[in-house]
Amino acid sequence: MIAGRVDFAATDTDDVWVAKRAGYSIDLVYPDLGDGGTLWVPCSVALVRGGSEGENAKRVIDYLVSAKVEQKLAESDSRNIPVRAKLRDALGVTRGRESSVSFDSIAVALEASEKAVREILIR
Repeated sequence: MIAGRVDFAATDTDDVWVAKRAGYSIDLVYPDLGDGGTLWVPCSVALVRGGSEGENAKRVIDYLVSAKVEQKLAESDSRNIPVRAKLRDALGVTRGRESSVSFDSIAVALEASEKAVREILIR
């Protein structure tokens, strides 16, 4: 909840756009990971191995990753950033440069990051 109690918070873009639309004074900054780019994590969906509704789940996944749903999400209040470059271009959606930092290097720093979060943020 936005209550003006902090100067900084980490969140994803859809929360920022929804808050702005609701009239909150909030800015969006894409953090530079040291190479002039930021980490982009698109919306995700997964299929649970061995789930009882495998075929239905696959149909839902196909629907969710369709260009039609991607466009609806991009045009919604949350303004999700499309994965498809063609759709980003058609909608005039811009985004910052993507970092070249590898997920492997992120994984190496994960344990230290979790420790810092627990010490600094979770009290």
